[in-house]
Amino acid sequence: MSLETSTVVEIASNPAWLLFAAGFVLFTIIQRDFYKDLALKDSMTKLFNKLQLKNIKIKEQAKLDKGDSKGITIINIDLNDFKPVNDTYGHQAGDAILIETGRKLKSLCRGYDTALRVGGDEFLMILKNITPDTAKVRVEKIRQELQNITATHPNNDKVKINVTASVGSAHVSSGQTIEDGMTRADADMYSRKPKNSRKANDSKTPTHILALG
Repeated sequence: MSLETSTVVEIASNPAWLLFAAGFVLFTIIQRDFYKDLALKDSMTKLFNKLQLKNIKIKEQAKLDKGDSKGITIINIDLNDFKPVNDTYGHQAGDAILIETGRKLKSLCRGYDTALRVGGDEFLMILKNITPDTAKVRVEKIRQELQNITATHPNNDKVKINVTASVGSAHVSSGQTIEDGMTRADADMYSRKPKNSRKANDSKTPTHILALG
């Protein structure tokens, strides 16, 4: 038996070495998953980010092109008058609203849907393998849920801050492109913006509510 073979046999028969090797492999897997999450997820809301959106678009477009999907629905979500929350009550209050929005979106996802934060107060939901009729019902439920996003001010638990969201959507079927669907969903979202929203015009009146709990 060669020295190298003898060494391998000795290590393999040593419980301490085996435990060390198993621990090292587990650590490597955990570290890999940690950095993957760090790259693909928004650190504040824990939703996926634009990098993951790119991956989803490639994967889902391939399914559509092959006819392997009933279709997808893209939901474009934009908070109404979010900037005045930051300007008036501080960025911590704004962060609390973003975190609560992320929590709501995750709770509205089925196991194979995806919620993403793609900008400061801009979010997307991708409903996968879904028919237009089913999507219509889902979108309306999501729209209703996002008319009341309430968070507690981090520095005063008696203060509740409430905002609403504008929600647009577009269904993408086989033979259509996801890029076109995103453009249509964006246009639909802006068409639903409240008239006094700062992203709809130059109004100086915020629509969020500050209430005492």
